[in-house]
Amino acid sequence: MRQVQWFGLVFVFALGLVGFGVYKMSSGPQGVRAESGAPALIDLSASEHDQLRDAYKAKLANPDYADYKTNSNGRGFQDFAEEARIKEIRTKIAAGIKAPAGTKLFHIPVVDATPVLDGGFSEGEWDKAAQFSIGVNGADTTLYMMATRENLYLACDVPNDTTKDGFDQLRFYYHLNISPLIVNERIHVGKSSEKLGGIRQTEVRWTGDAPAGDDERWKKYAISDWSIYERAFGASSVKQGHRRFEAVLNLAEAGLPVGAPFPARVQVESDPVRDSKGKFKRRTYVGEMGDQTAPIWFVIGQ
Repeated sequence: MRQVQWFGLVFVFALGLVGFGVYKMSSGPQGVRAESGAPALIDLSASEHDQLRDAYKAKLANPDYADYKTNSNGRGFQDFAEEARIKEIRTKIAAGIKAPAGTKLFHIPVVDATPVLDGGFSEGEWDKAAQFSIGVNGADTTLYMMATRENLYLACDVPNDTTKDGFDQLRFYYHLNISPLIVNERIHVGKSSEKLGGIRQTEVRWTGDAPAGDDERWKKYAISDWSIYERAFGASSVKQGHRRFEAVLNLAEAGLPVGAPFPARVQVESDPVRDSKGKFKRRTYVGEMGDQTAPIWFVIGQ
């Protein structure tokens, strides 16, 4: 019975996408094709999407996963076999994604040397990276990206942020809408050196028993899976006079195959605006590139 419910949810969600104009039916083989500027190319008849649905169904049926979500608040690496299966299928989907016709691809160079991730830029260590000016609101912010055959490296230089305070954070989103079940995966790089567990935001919802209490409130919402990575790391500092971020993602773990285009977005947050009494008024963004519905398309190598 639950399998029928799951299929119905995915089918209704897909019809909703078509109805709202996010996707349109292709005139060729049965499927859903992204319109110009939309996030991805999706074929709902592809077995990988069915497999992903089934893998999430199995994950939600695992009592250890439900206990993990309820009692650890989603913290601690997810070493569930179902999560490994989800990553495997997600990577297959990512490898087959095609950018919409006419979309500009931003190339990330493959290099030999790798940076030291300490939140500071050593001389020359980012010279071979692709550079993108992403400043907004008058900020002069630069994003750096380069890769090896194993890892993707990112850095961000934020000259306008000179304090240690605020909500300083570099957020890198990818896999945007590559499946009806996946909204995105992302990392958040904060103000210190740390292991990055990553997040996968989904359209998957709990279909079992109703929440028994506040600890089970996660059952009310679409699933966001935290702590899905073991090999991601980030660092940040202001030791060179202003805020700088550095990060690394393992390509296999993050599902980013060399040569496969992927939709992404970048956001950099700085010190918030406060009133005369120091009370928070609003967030401040000093860097942006792409968004959830109009992503930037990157490709590693080529």
